[in-house]
Amino acid sequence: MKYLIQKGFTLRFTISLLVIIAILLTMLTSITSAVQVNRASLIGNYLQNNEQYAKKLASNTNELLVTMQQNINAIAKISGRSQEMDAQLFDDLFQENTQYFNSIVVADTNRIVRALSPHTIGIEVGDQLTWPRAKWRSP
Repeated sequence: MKYLIQKGFTLRFTISLLVIIAILLTMLTSITSAVQVNRASLIGNYLQNNEQYAKKLASNTNELLVTMQQNINAIAKISGRSQEMDAQLFDDLFQENTQYFNSIVVADTNRIVRALSPHTIGIEVGDQLTWPRAKWRSP
């Protein structure tokens, strides 16, 4: 008996192929949408966390600068009390402010150093400050 070779696809094969293609396309669409939703969610959370961190950092920086300004004002008041500066007093002030400042230098309006701490910063009492920014005077 001779078998006849038929050309073309059977109905069962065609339907099976369509079902498999539909399943694969559905799976691909689901995966793509899930990735996009997760990506958008992660980006949103990342930006929100960064904003909160930036706000906290700005707040902490503001508090630090306010504290430093208060310390500078206190040192200025203490140094303005008399013409003679007590070296031990400035050493004590420096020790209390080492977390904020690496040195304390008090100069008069002629930029002559009147007091400083620590004494190892390369200038001495009586030296004239020549740094261009030393010409600045408070209003």
